[in-house]
Amino acid sequence: MTLICLTLPWLFAAALWIPLCLKLRIRARPAASLAIIAGAVTVPVCLIVARSGLMVPVPVKIFIQPVLIGLVSGLGMAILFTRDPDRSVPEVDGIVVSPADGVIRYVRPYPRGGFPSCMKKGRAIPLNPEELEEWVPEGIIIGIEMNLIDVHVNRSPVSGVLFRQKHITGSFLSLRHPDAPSVNERMVSLIESAGLKLAVIQIASRCVRRIVPFVHEGDRLTIGQRIGKIVFGSQVDVLLPSGRVDLCVRPGQRMRAGQTILAKIRELP
Repeated sequence: MTLICLTLPWLFAAALWIPLCLKLRIRARPAASLAIIAGAVTVPVCLIVARSGLMVPVPVKIFIQPVLIGLVSGLGMAILFTRDPDRSVPEVDGIVVSPADGVIRYVRPYPRGGFPSCMKKGRAIPLNPEELEEWVPEGIIIGIEMNLIDVHVNRSPVSGVLFRQKHITGSFLSLRHPDAPSVNERMVSLIESAGLKLAVIQIASRCVRRIVPFVHEGDRLTIGQRIGKIVFGSQVDVLLPSGRVDLCVRPGQRMRAGQTILAKIRELP
């Protein structure tokens, strides 16, 4: 029984976390840390139960292990979900910082006069004139995908005025529904900074569908300021006018909200 208590928790932890990491694209280091913590907590508990002399059937003792693994893992995930660390914004003038933690999935240009579309899981989420207040210059759209254990708090990419904020309520559809991405809940925030206009699009998960704003239309923002939270993460896109910025990032690069420089703003002639 001692051997079972020493080995099975690690097998249960691996069986839980390996598929979860693959499915949710969780990075290996935090996932491994949670699995190790879950196993390390479970082993002594199981040993105590095994050696306590209690008349507990072996199947019940074995069943306790995945339950404990699940509880400890769930607690660890909850701590990760709710964390909101302070960030130091680079002390550089004329920059645009990342609004979200995550990985850049695409950097795509779009022509003047054509409304851009966000892309999520290979499907388009078209934006519309109402969301962007007819403001659609020739530009670049950057998609930042957040995974389940990224920090979910988003930050302002520049200092400026939040002159437009539009919330689009999502509809709950089956995850297999072909139209599901087009009705993801999202929040579109238009910010003006010294003549530069940009948009931040927060896109919620189809399952959770909850975006919590911390700021409101008309507020004056500072670069790196917390502007809202996407519960359980999902994706944040940034819309930049291509004639005013020089990009500093590429697809596949990992972002830190409020710290990673997305672009540098060109001086007006």
